[in-house]
Amino acid sequence: MISSTRWMAMLIGLLALLVLSGCGPLGGSDKQAAEPTPSTSPTKAAQEGSTVPTGRMAFMGPYGPTVQVFVMNADGTGLRLVSDGETDSVFPALSPDGTKVAYSVQEAQNLDLVVTDIESGETTRLTETPDVVEMQPAWSPDGSRIAFMSNRDGTFDIFVMKADGTDVRPLVQLPDSDERMGSWSPDGQRLVFVSETDQEQAIQVVDVESGEVKELSRRAGVEANPTFSPDGTRIAFYSDRARPGEDLDLYVMDVDGSNVQPIKDDPQNLNLFPVWSPDGRWLAYTMPQGERYVVVQMLVEAGLERQVQDIDGVVTSWVASAKPLEETGFSQQDFTYQVSEAVLSQAPSKGKPDAPVVIVEFSDYQCPFCKRFAEETLPALQRYIDEGTVRLVYVDFPIDQIHPQARAAAQAAYCAAEQGGPEAYWQMHDVLFAAQDQWAGKEDVVGVLADLAERAGLDGEALRACVESERFAERVQQGLEEGTRLGVSGTPTFFVNGKKLVGAQSIETFEQLIAQFVQGQ
Repeated sequence: MISSTRWMAMLIGLLALLVLSGCGPLGGSDKQAAEPTPSTSPTKAAQEGSTVPTGRMAFMGPYGPTVQVFVMNADGTGLRLVSDGETDSVFPALSPDGTKVAYSVQEAQNLDLVVTDIESGETTRLTETPDVVEMQPAWSPDGSRIAFMSNRDGTFDIFVMKADGTDVRPLVQLPDSDERMGSWSPDGQRLVFVSETDQEQAIQVVDVESGEVKELSRRAGVEANPTFSPDGTRIAFYSDRARPGEDLDLYVMDVDGSNVQPIKDDPQNLNLFPVWSPDGRWLAYTMPQGERYVVVQMLVEAGLERQVQDIDGVVTSWVASAKPLEETGFSQQDFTYQVSEAVLSQAPSKGKPDAPVVIVEFSDYQCPFCKRFAEETLPALQRYIDEGTVRLVYVDFPIDQIHPQARAAAQAAYCAAEQGGPEAYWQMHDVLFAAQDQWAGKEDVVGVLADLAERAGLDGEALRACVESERFAERVQQGLEEGTRLGVSGTPTFFVNGKKLVGAQSIETFEQLIAQFVQGQ
């Protein structure tokens, strides 16, 4: 049985920001990824006057340190938060009339299904099964039933229930495999889904009444998120068929599994989670780009695309709606992080305490991208610090999985401050980054750190004794725990007056934010 904790980690990993200019355990490497291909800049379709897609969409995406559920009009307007803004919530599905959203909410070791009325905000719990993962709800076309995926019987299987959460029954329970939800056929008679073993994945359909399963495809590789077109003649999905193990692209096939055709073959990007528009003319899909998950809408027959602006997440549902959502002025970027005062009060800082702009940096002395910031961007920020506009606060976030010597280096900086105060701290800060290749990866790292301290005019033996005593281990750990609470997954990560900024960004990026906050006073 796959644990619910593992599934939550996988889901959050799916939506975690991809740090292309920073260090983090998700990538497992200090290599910088290639820049994303700007293939989804707005839109050739819009330029040529093609019809703008209509209806309502639901998606899951970041809101502060959590993953939340949102709805919007298909053109990106009318954005609103559906879930509570605090508890991780994933895989939303709109009811056929677009008035309700079913989704999964994390509760302790559970993922439970709930449904929320978009207008009233009233939320009703559909399932509550201890230590069980239940997710990927899918409404039947008439709105009377909800299919979902659950491990309540040991493996991940597909169940169906009435829309009020009653009359739950297993629909697909295949031996030696887990099932992944797809979608209902337009007539409500079948469900398309993926069965998965350790060796193969297969796209299959099941008759909802009889339970008879028919296989459409089977292969060693990725076959995911199959979804019926609104007219019931095609199934879209994403797969690594073109370049196994390397890329994920979009495909369509006939409903009997024949005539498989790529509709998005893009070796530069991943193309995930296709969702049909209600009229069948468009497919929405998700493309990871840099630190965001970009939503793209493709006019299928023409191959023209438009990017949904200012949206960060994975679209999982698209339905028709007679009434567009009204604008509320809400934005995913409205979230403001609050760094713990207990951590801030102990962290070293530069600049006036009452500076109008506070930059809190979560950093790792062994991270090459943190080194880049320290040596290229921080010197350019110094004039803002000197003039009293910016206060920089440094919080340690050592990533043990890939930087096992980072904790010792962080403690060495505090030990330097113990000898010579704030000036000695920042001196050691600079030395640690400048000499990163001399101590990183060394077995006797404390000895090398002591030698570096000697070269900086400090007492090396005293620093060695201080680091070995681990007097500042708890302070470093507090920074790591605070960063984890705030959703930091890679370094460097900054909070500029509570706004999150990930990676070794340019001085121009910081200057734009500084100007915004200073002008807004």
